[in-house]
Amino acid sequence: MYIAMACAAMMTGMMFTACQKDDDNSNNGDTPAPAVGGFREDGASNALFSVAEGRQVRFSRGNLQYQASTGTWRFAAKQYECIGEGNHGASETYDGWIDHFSWGTSGWESGATTYKPWQLMALPWDGNYPGGSADNDLTGEYAEADWAWHNAISNGGNQTHKWRTLTGEEWNYLISIRANADSKVGIGTVNEVHGLILLPDAWTTPEGLAFSTEYTGWDDNVYTVEQWKQMEDAGAIFFPAAGYSTGWSSVSTYKVGEYGDYWASTHYDDDEARMLSFDVTGVSGDWWATRAGGRSVRPVTE
Repeated sequence: MYIAMACAAMMTGMMFTACQKDDDNSNNGDTPAPAVGGFREDGASNALFSVAEGRQVRFSRGNLQYQASTGTWRFAAKQYECIGEGNHGASETYDGWIDHFSWGTSGWESGATTYKPWQLMALPWDGNYPGGSADNDLTGEYAEADWAWHNAISNGGNQTHKWRTLTGEEWNYLISIRANADSKVGIGTVNEVHGLILLPDAWTTPEGLAFSTEYTGWDDNVYTVEQWKQMEDAGAIFFPAAGYSTGWSSVSTYKVGEYGDYWASTHYDDDEARMLSFDVTGVSGDWWATRAGGRSVRPVTE
């Protein structure tokens, strides 16, 4: 199944915050994680998600973030947290956090001109690829160019080669092919943040709550912090509509709260790479965009 996406998102008039709220009640590792949902001490979801026949993964507790001044990687503390306009500060000495990355910028010297996490690609052409070829993916020989695979994530087990980014085929399987796929994806608003809600393979909606797979607006599914805690404990995953950034002259961030673009580890053509993408009109696990843009990364582990 392929769900077509419109080029412009329709806004519902609902007030929302860009991406950050302080009143999260999710499991932080101080108490045992629920058996069905929630997150383990290493930041991995207890719930499982099929990304190919016979292959399931666990999602990280939040989007990947990076602090250039200390070289530190971490997961967002809340599923609905993203940096938004803060990505404008990207530089080698920036002591804030960023969560928009050009494709393949893990910090590994892959042979690409642009490879540092804080760098947004000016152009992906002229050999600015891992290994110098547009056909190389962030897998196999060039897996170290995958942000999550190459780096130790401080609140994600703090070891290299523990996490990775889904391939384009895996995103598409998850969104459109796995059993009952169309009943496990929807858009909504969590704690006033717009985004995509993904349900695990085994799912039971918490008593007193509902989940809709319609695409009529960000208010299709609206949850308070307390209600989302119930959804999260049942295994639900939330991807904030974190927008995207460009860096041709200076870093600019667009469409926060309107679009969510999440990189895959596979390329599409000489200019573009694959990704998960969604807006208020729908979701696709088989989308693509220029590698130069800064977009979100949501790692998985087996």
